[in-house]
Amino acid sequence: AAQAAIAQQILAQQQQQQQQQQPQQPEGENPGETGGENNGSTENGGADNTGQTPQIPSENTGGSISYSDADLKLMAAIIQAEAGGESYAGQLAVGTVIMNRVKSSLFPNTLSGVIYQTNQFQPVRDGHLALILERGPNESCTNAAKQVLNGYRSGDWLFFMTKKWADYYGITGYSMIGNHAFFRNWGAN
Repeated sequence: AAQAAIAQQILAQQQQQQQQQQPQQPEGENPGETGGENNGSTENGGADNTGQTPQIPSENTGGSISYSDADLKLMAAIIQAEAGGESYAGQLAVGTVIMNRVKSSLFPNTLSGVIYQTNQFQPVRDGHLALILERGPNESCTNAAKQVLNGYRSGDWLFFMTKKWADYYGITGYSMIGNHAFFRNWGAN
């Protein structure tokens, strides 16, 4: 639900940008066949009135970032909290989502900003991340963290969740890696 809220915010930002780029309709003319305004309802996944969910524009989210030992520990800990029981590919995929967000203009531009963004990662809310930070992340998650911080990306995804929730929210075209569905856009991918 929290990721749905951020997706709704992103879609609203995109719609505002699209409206600013389109010529304004002269007064007194019909709005066209799409009829009315999008009221932001989640009933149709935030889709515009044509029935299509706006797509998040493609961005170059690759490349490495400068990072400290504390950043490495934080990235490894969130990977362990979210995907510690997954394969190494699943751990890389979680790290990929986080780094894609850091490099995206739609999210905070720091590692801690992305990880601690309100209502984005359950382990932050339930204290699991703090416990892993206290005792230190495992070697596999630390290796995955190094790899994504140094520029590796396994996809262009900005979101992940279990298949159950992806299906519940009507997300299609996601990539399954272990128990997680990875995707870029809410709706069709």
